[in-house]
Amino acid sequence: MARGSWLVLVLFLSAGACAQEEGADLAVGEAARPIVNGTTTAEFPATGMLLGGSTDGGMFCSATLIGCQTVLTAAHCVCSGTGGQCASPTPAEPTFVFFQNAGFFAVGRVDVNPAYNEAIECDAAILHLAEPVTGIRPVPVASGAVPAGSAAVIVGFGRTGGDLYE
Repeated sequence: MARGSWLVLVLFLSAGACAQEEGADLAVGEAARPIVNGTTTAEFPATGMLLGGSTDGGMFCSATLIGCQTVLTAAHCVCSGTGGQCASPTPAEPTFVFFQNAGFFAVGRVDVNPAYNEAIECDAAILHLAEPVTGIRPVPVASGAVPAGSAAVIVGFGRTGGDLYE
């Protein structure tokens, strides 16, 4: 994906996340509520686990394969500041994405949405993998707004116990 495409993709993806609808309570800044009683499944092979440090390093976020060599994740997973402070496309430490049906893939470049801010608005980043993922079909990015109240499935890696931050 060319750098020019990133801006179009980020603007498209973040349009709903950055613009608060009148009267909507997005609860930005409130404590996150944990999702509990999830179900283990292998039905979503394009969902990956973001790892830092090495392939045996700690899991810190979920990610989604959106192209053969591109992954979408939250900006707060790869940026400790705001979008402007995360302009370096080189990961601060070795970072990998693990896909249960394909293995480990090194992240070669990180592009954080430049509008990402401390209020966790526009929280999107694109990771460019050092090599393409084969054998997994990427998930298409939504082509329009999703109406409020639509049914959804939340997919990601997580844990089933312990402290939030260990």
